[in-house]
Amino acid sequence: MSQSITNDSLLTTKGLSAILGHSSLRNVSNWLYQDSKDGGNRAPKHVKINGRIYFFASSVDTWLAAKTSCTADATTQQS
Repeated sequence: MSQSITNDSLLTTKGLSAILGHSSLRNVSNWLYQDSKDGGNRAPKHVKINGRIYFFASSVDTWLAAKTSCTADATTQQS
């Protein structure tokens, strides 16, 4: 079995909150909780290591791009 390791930065929930700016740590925690209950995609994909949650920077970029795209589509449809 081959494994690949990439040089992708890991962000903590605090780091994600700082990047988002408008979102508090509590919002990110709520998204994670809700996603664990219903399998949603409110928060970016993440991993849990030793009880702590980390987000891959590339997953955050992809998640933000998808959220931005959805927002732009909704704004265009309302015009």
